[in-house]
Amino acid sequence: MTNTVGNSVVIVDDDELSLEMVRALVEKNFSCRVFTANNGIAGLELARNVNPRLVILDLAMPYFSGFRIIETLREDEKYKHLPIIICTVITDAKTVEKAFDLKIAGFIKKPFMPEHFLAVLEKHLDKQSRQLILVVDDEEHHLRKVEQILTTHFPHDVLTVDSGIDGMEIMRDRPVQLVIADVEMPLIDGVRLLSFARDDRRLKHIPFLLAFDKNMDEDDYEDIIDEADEYSYQGILKKPFDQEEVTEMVRKVLT
Repeated sequence: MTNTVGNSVVIVDDDELSLEMVRALVEKNFSCRVFTANNGIAGLELARNVNPRLVILDLAMPYFSGFRIIETLREDEKYKHLPIIICTVITDAKTVEKAFDLKIAGFIKKPFMPEHFLAVLEKHLDKQSRQLILVVDDEEHHLRKVEQILTTHFPHDVLTVDSGIDGMEIMRDRPVQLVIADVEMPLIDGVRLLSFARDDRRLKHIPFLLAFDKNMDEDDYEDIIDEADEYSYQGILKKPFDQEEVTEMVRKVLT
């Protein structure tokens, strides 16, 4: 695993809902890569391999608790001063005292207000410099769906337009980190937009995801893929958009 010291956060929590909520808040508000683990053993391994800027962890986990992670890391000179923030429902005086004896960087009680959570993390992480994802589709309901998914799970600004012509103008005028383009639009479809971008030295390196209707005729699909294969694109999304598929693909492209 690549050493990403100074620009990564490890989150450890066996509660999936809590884990994903914390991940989303960190990714949306800070400039860093996020790694997650749902148990203490995996979390400790991540912290050692990733060498993070910050660790956020729960205390109550089976087999290998949050305290055991902290104690094990503090035994290593390399991690003696690693900032660790505890995020837990356990808030009795003895627990809090023990936590601060281990030189933690912060203690957050669950459930928490996002504003308080972010205020604690701001002391240790750089605020996100927001980047732009461009979505091009001539169907309004698809635009709104993918916009909702992206704004929920990613820190980027999301700009939606309903034509390839508008999409090209945006790409020329603003720095774009990713384009998601429908392959069935009048005049300039997603593949044509991709080809224009690849022919422009300023735009040729922008990642593209192409969106297909999942019910598209197989022969039409193959024809479009054959044409798109002449250019460099990073993946395919099926419509109607699925949240898990979109988040996984976009995270893979942007990481």
